[in-house]
Amino acid sequence: MNNTEALLEPNNKASSKLTLSTLIALVAGNMIGAGAFLLPAELARIGNIGLVALAVSSLGALSLSLVFTRLSLKMPRSGGPYVYVKEGLGDFLGFQTAYGYWMAAWIGNVGIAVASVGYLATFFPAVNQTSFIRCIVTLTIIWLLSLLNLSTKNAGKFSLLTTVMRLIPLVLVGVAGFRYFNIEHFTSNFNNTGLSNGYALANATLLTMWLFLGLESATVPAESVDNPTRNIPLASILGLLIAIGVYALNCVALFGMIPLKELAHSSAPFVLAGERMFGSFGKWLVAVGALVASLGSLNGWILLSAQIPQAAAKDKFFPKFLNQETNGTPRAGVLLNAALMSMAVIISSLWDVVAQFTILITLATVLTVLSYFYAVVSGMIMLGKAYWRQHMIDTLIFGFAMLFSAYAVMGAGVSIAPVILLAFLVSILGFLVHRLYIKNH
Repeated sequence: MNNTEALLEPNNKASSKLTLSTLIALVAGNMIGAGAFLLPAELARIGNIGLVALAVSSLGALSLSLVFTRLSLKMPRSGGPYVYVKEGLGDFLGFQTAYGYWMAAWIGNVGIAVASVGYLATFFPAVNQTSFIRCIVTLTIIWLLSLLNLSTKNAGKFSLLTTVMRLIPLVLVGVAGFRYFNIEHFTSNFNNTGLSNGYALANATLLTMWLFLGLESATVPAESVDNPTRNIPLASILGLLIAIGVYALNCVALFGMIPLKELAHSSAPFVLAGERMFGSFGKWLVAVGALVASLGSLNGWILLSAQIPQAAAKDKFFPKFLNQETNGTPRAGVLLNAALMSMAVIISSLWDVVAQFTILITLATVLTVLSYFYAVVSGMIMLGKAYWRQHMIDTLIFGFAMLFSAYAVMGAGVSIAPVILLAFLVSILGFLVHRLYIKNH
């Protein structure tokens, strides 16, 4: 059996298959995480142009989701962007995509884990008293959720539970907040960055794109999905639409409820809104929602990030031990990612948490969107000229997705220039690994 046949080999363990409901929860849950509770404050610093960027990112994310659903129907294999790029652009870019996408996944997980500890401190202030205590609590969360993900069935149930729970405070604030809507708050301060509107929009687009990372989640564990040709497209679109609706509803409500200057300086904007509307009860309710959101998002990303190296290992791009699985779960990948995340947590605890969080998340966004770009280009090549002549709508969707991915990456140069350097260094490291490891195996 060759490498391509290995990727196509089905998983016959029906009991561990992901159903449509758990798959929708996985897609929506991977997006509606800690970012949903931080987004209004981040966008308020930029101004109301951030809402325009959210609309642009929503359209870009929708086009990318449609691209991945098309490609998943052509190749229902685990691995997401990696398998598409390898098929269309060859081994080298396939390896770079798997490597960069995998790095982005577990690096982003570290940022989510750090954020979850911040929400936990609302209930247990001692968590944030020293960097040592914060580090221990963060490591505990990472390892507990990693152990939970040793079973895809348990991970799916947890994603479903946390997705439902986190939507309660988000919908509550988003709907009830319109009672306190002030049009003057909503229309003031269009651009607070000091940059031109074009640069500010690029900056905000990258920021908002972080919120949609995970839109391809349904395609990554494709071989662990029940009826993938039906459930992957449905889960991808429905999960994304849920996330877009939640983000738009809450941003508009909070921008109209709280002055942008006050909102921009809040470290917990939803807690501020909840307390303003419902008193202390609202504060605690929203804090619970934020904690559940971050834990649920981390849970989903732990599963996703472990299946990337597994797919690459089947092609002998990654060490073969990463291809081992038990009951449909890539246990070696889960445990390796937990170890890498633990190392990153220990290192990051030595520096300023907020700055480290920003760098980690932005780097993860750039690396992931680069993978999206490669996947779109690869899909255009694989489907062929005859397909594009017969499917004009798909041609427009793929073209817009490609242009949007390139535009979003450009936003990193506007907002955080060091991230471009870090992304370049990560790519160079991937090139060296490919030359030294792949060439000899």
